[in-house]
Formats: sequence, structure tokens, C-alpha cells
Amino acid sequence: MKSKIKNYTEFVNESRADRKALKAAAREWVKASEERRREIKAELAEKGHDMNAFTSAIGDAYDEQW
Repeated sequence: MKSKIKNYTEFVNESRADRKALKAAAREWVKASEERRREIKAELAEKGHDMNAFTSAIGDAYDEQW
């Protein structure tokens, strides 16, 4: 079986989609209850998102509030 090699545009678009998903999750996390926060983190980890990038997105979400 041959694996598909991504071109640059596919790679960039996928990266942007990941960042957008993390930013949206971070905005929800900031406003969520403690229980929902745990659920959000678990969902992201299950999907294989970079949790360090998520932590950074949380900081950005807090900054957006001010």
C-alpha cells in the first residue's frame, strides 16, 4: 500500500484547521465548568491534538477577553 504524500498546500491547510480547532476549543474551555474543561481536554487528546499548543491557545483566549 502506498502512502499519500501531502503537498505544501495540503500541509498548511491541515495545520490551519488544527489551529482553528484548538482556538475554538480554548475559547469554550475558558467559559466552561471544571467538568466540561476535563471533557474538552480529553476529547482533544483523544483526537491527537498537541496539548502544548492547546495550552498556548488557552492563554490567547484569555488575552482576547481583555
